[in-house]
Amino acid sequence: MLAIAAGFAAQERMPTEPAALVNEAYIRLRRIQNLQWNDRHHFFSVVAVELRRILVDQARVRVALKREGGQRRIPMSEDLSWVDVGGQDMLDVDRALTDLEKLDTDKVRLVELRYLMGCTVPEICELRGVSDATVERHLRFARTFIQE
Repeated sequence: MLAIAAGFAAQERMPTEPAALVNEAYIRLRRIQNLQWNDRHHFFSVVAVELRRILVDQARVRVALKREGGQRRIPMSEDLSWVDVGGQDMLDVDRALTDLEKLDTDKVRLVELRYLMGCTVPEICELRGVSDATVERHLRFARTFIQE
């Protein structure tokens, strides 16, 4: 998790230190009572969701302070280096993922694993037990959905 957080910090757009992000994720995960990890996929999925929630919470605070607002079209690139994880971009990504989640939660989990956790396509295939083609197809659909 620290390596993933450090990747966000390397963009110099993260409002907190990588260790602080990991600590916050750990604290939030510890609050979940009776949580048992079924497998690696379960662990990575839960961590990805928590990291997304933390980044969105931080972005909401920053945006509220700056009094920014309004919806924008989201440019979905191969990675999320374009996203200001502490600002409006993260809120736009979260809003698009929330809309996609109403249609297909599996695609949202893939996006979280790929872009928030930094998993490669082969790693996602191993975690999810699906083919490369399936993962690529679902990620293409998610990118198209988010761009609209």
